[in-house]
Amino acid sequence: MIRIIKITVSFVYLAVFGLFRLIKRIIGRPVRPFCVTLYYHDVTNEQKEKFTRQLDMIQKNSKVVPADIAELDKDAKLYSVLTFDDGFKSLLITAIPQMAERKIPATIFVPSGFVDKNADWDMEDTCADRSKQIMSETDLKNLDADLIKIGSHTVSHAKLTMLDQENIKYQLLNSKQQLEQILGYSVTMFSFPYGAFNNHIIETAKQAGYYRVFTIIPDWSMTVSDEFISGRVAASPDDWPVELWLKLNGAFRWMVLASKMKQKTKQLIMKSKGDNCE
Repeated sequence: MIRIIKITVSFVYLAVFGLFRLIKRIIGRPVRPFCVTLYYHDVTNEQKEKFTRQLDMIQKNSKVVPADIAELDKDAKLYSVLTFDDGFKSLLITAIPQMAERKIPATIFVPSGFVDKNADWDMEDTCADRSKQIMSETDLKNLDADLIKIGSHTVSHAKLTMLDQENIKYQLLNSKQQLEQILGYSVTMFSFPYGAFNNHIIETAKQAGYYRVFTIIPDWSMTVSDEFISGRVAASPDDWPVELWLKLNGAFRWMVLASKMKQKTKQLIMKSKGDNCE
């Protein structure tokens, strides 16, 4: 039921957003292209066919660009970026060949300390991902670097907001250095495990030498040429076609606006309670 509600609200948001862009065209104001970054985790053998169909839909409805693109051109209305968190070995069979066949670029964010190990980082014991293997050094080296870029996902898949400054630096800097040693090229992108970050961590990531970092906030990405923080929308091979189409068209951005409104309302309530205190 929650899924249906989200889809319904997304349709309403997309209609309003489309009307707003149409009005801008009518009155002669420029309408900028926009980009949506999708993030996946694993693609299982059972999901391979669904994922392949999704790739065809994504490629048909948008122009897929690399995650480290400096600036969007003006030749397409909708751009998309594909990313994968964790670097599961199964992607070598279920996803990467399908993307290579279609020349679709992607970025895979890897926790460097789990290379060639099972994903048994800090998560629920019942989580199925604990038994899944992360790509090995050889796997990472053999990827087509022109098509598949590797980014950092910390050393140990750590929740950075739970760490002190010394360990935050370690997770950001050492993961970058370890992956660069494996790959032989500069690692310039990073995604936050669990989507956890704050302004202090952002500054530390800049100091560590990253070019762009990715959140799990379902907002636009690549909005400006020097963008450092990019939003992403969660995607799964099990998404319904209409669900993925809405995500691809930025319709789930209403969740960002709803979250901001909720936060502002909470602040107003707290302020009101404070003003009434004697």
